[in-house]
Amino acid sequence: MKLKPNCLEFYDIGELITFIERFHLNNCFQLANQLIDNSGTVMVKSHSLISDAILKRLISIQEDFEPTFKILINRDLQNRLNPILAKKIYKRIDVQDNTIANFLLNNSERKVDILSLIENAFTDPAISLALLYFYTTEPEFFNYMADMGLLTMSITLQNPEYFKFLTRYSFLSGLFCDLSMAGSNFYKIQNFTEAQFKELSSISAHFCDKINLPYEVVSIVETPVITIVDDAKPVHINMDNLKENVFFREVSRTAPSQRDEFSEEVIRHVLEAMKIARFIKEMNRRLGEDKDPGSKILTMFSYNIEKGFFEGQLPKKVVSRFKQYSELLDNIKRIAEIEKSCPFESAWAYPKPRSTQVLCQKKLEKCPLSIRGRDINIVNPLNPFGYIGKRMEKGYYPKCKLEAKLVKPAKNVVEQIEKEEKSETPEVV
Repeated sequence: MKLKPNCLEFYDIGELITFIERFHLNNCFQLANQLIDNSGTVMVKSHSLISDAILKRLISIQEDFEPTFKILINRDLQNRLNPILAKKIYKRIDVQDNTIANFLLNNSERKVDILSLIENAFTDPAISLALLYFYTTEPEFFNYMADMGLLTMSITLQNPEYFKFLTRYSFLSGLFCDLSMAGSNFYKIQNFTEAQFKELSSISAHFCDKINLPYEVVSIVETPVITIVDDAKPVHINMDNLKENVFFREVSRTAPSQRDEFSEEVIRHVLEAMKIARFIKEMNRRLGEDKDPGSKILTMFSYNIEKGFFEGQLPKKVVSRFKQYSELLDNIKRIAEIEKSCPFESAWAYPKPRSTQVLCQKKLEKCPLSIRGRDINIVNPLNPFGYIGKRMEKGYYPKCKLEAKLVKPAKNVVEQIEKEEKSETPEVV
């Protein structure tokens, strides 16, 4: 099977039948080409509806013609494909990696029919065709797309403000935000420089435009929203290879690009949700097979909200949904507040999330809060909590009097922290 911009091509009738049965397309598809037998007689005219009866007849005489079938992608076929594709995406809600999205989707103030919303988002045949292509050729990437779409939508649903198409565009933006990484494993790595991420976002937006996605979605995808530190060197990416994706190479926009009256507001709100979604997805990746990634991710998220990296009401609305972690999250917020009280933005509470001391990252020995003669030696570099910002390099760091403000967490908070596997903790002497 080959996917073209406006048709699906098959060169074996058995493969065609398997596809028809898999996607329940009986009696509903047309051929873009005509079928001619070996004598030159037209057996089936182009744009003819292929019934089961015609298909059975073709099977019985398949030796008499060249088996080239070009299934036309039209609205009728799209109406059959969309419910199937929507269900494939919807089922991803119950996957362990989507614990946070699942909880948010089921506990939002604004109730929506998730399955219908997903299905109705595929308004253009080109969108459905792109999803079909990735579902059949790159199932892992399709799952990644689905997860990002569901997560971004689940976050947007916590937004107290509402605009027309806000939820739909947030889903589509998450779903197609990393199209540039199709045909590669880069979506599994996500270790990019700012320049690389900017170019990848530009390529993704270009591909989104090709499959007739709305102006708002293209604009959102084109905007890089987050940079996360990493110890490893960034991967080498051949951008030219990504631009030559076999599917998008033959696709071009056919629908007009129009702006909605609330375009700018929708774009702003979805970008806020996308920033949160990228953070959660990346923390999920870094935690790997952790038994309880949700509590750790939310702790890192709450910390960075308090530090000012995530602004506005939406991040706080998301955190407020997880009342089961309220004491744990209150504790990490208090730690962030203590760090923020440093007038030189140098305080580093350590270790997190159960901090017992505060170090001076900038080594400001003349600071009145500096504790002289009790320097701590950091043997291994310390990443910022949540991987946002500058890491603390190895070396000696003075202690800070702000540690007196650290309040011992309540017993149940300690127990909740201790349930988690040991997090990255550098050796200190």
